[in-house]
Amino acid sequence: MKILKTRSGLSWLIAGVLTATCAFSALAQQSVTFTSPDDAFKLNNTATGTVSRTGPFLTVRLDQHVMWHGDKYVEPTDVIGFKVSVAGHNEKGRWEPGRSSGLVPSAYRIRRGESKQLPPSTFLIPIDGLSSLSDKWLVLTMVIKHGAGEGFTYAHSDKLKVEMLR
Repeated sequence: MKILKTRSGLSWLIAGVLTATCAFSALAQQSVTFTSPDDAFKLNNTATGTVSRTGPFLTVRLDQHVMWHGDKYVEPTDVIGFKVSVAGHNEKGRWEPGRSSGLVPSAYRIRRGESKQLPPSTFLIPIDGLSSLSDKWLVLTMVIKHGAGEGFTYAHSDKLKVEMLR
């Protein structure tokens, strides 16, 4: 190849390969924001981070995560843990979580009107065998004590980019 015989030609080739690699990486990563309906639950969340594909996993990294207790609920809330799931619509048109990360345990107690900033965390969601992420999004689920059992509150992301499965 004549173009590779010069330093200039080799430099252009290397620059092209690096640009293509960076462009592919950008397609494989998406910024993500989780939001709850305004004060809809006893425990609400807002979080931001990134989601990317790493082999047979979606890797979700929450860089900023704040939970807060709704003002209309008097009793404190005990937080058991939290996880991230891929969600979609079922046959009846209702949303439901599908594949999930493991539960990150926590031992927080949060009272009426309080907010708690959580440390950064990373979640792995297995996606092997899934043919598409089209029309899917992520859900941040908080597991709380509710009576003698468990309850759940949710914060949703925007839809995932289809390129994530490449």
